[in-house]
Amino acid sequence: MIRHVVMFKLQALNHEESLKEAVTLARSLTSLKEVSSGEVVCNHSDADPTNYDFALVFDFVSFEALNAYQIHPEHLKLKALLKDKIQARSCIDYEI
Repeated sequence: MIRHVVMFKLQALNHEESLKEAVTLARSLTSLKEVSSGEVVCNHSDADPTNYDFALVFDFVSFEALNAYQIHPEHLKLKALLKDKIQARSCIDYEI
């Protein structure tokens, strides 16, 4: 099993609107057949505002499934949406 964790820090411009739109689209990805399980989480309002804004924590049965997810049209929609809205992105893929 592969866990895929991606964190995003959004730009300040239209921050709340961008966050809402991105999280809504990201949550829809949890139902894709390639995703064994998935969770989309947001930084708590009381947490350090320099933290990342939201993260995807998705599990895949294999790297093949993760690679199929990476090119899925719905995932590509999220990438396109975030392209001009992110300040920073970090990712890690590891075996569980």
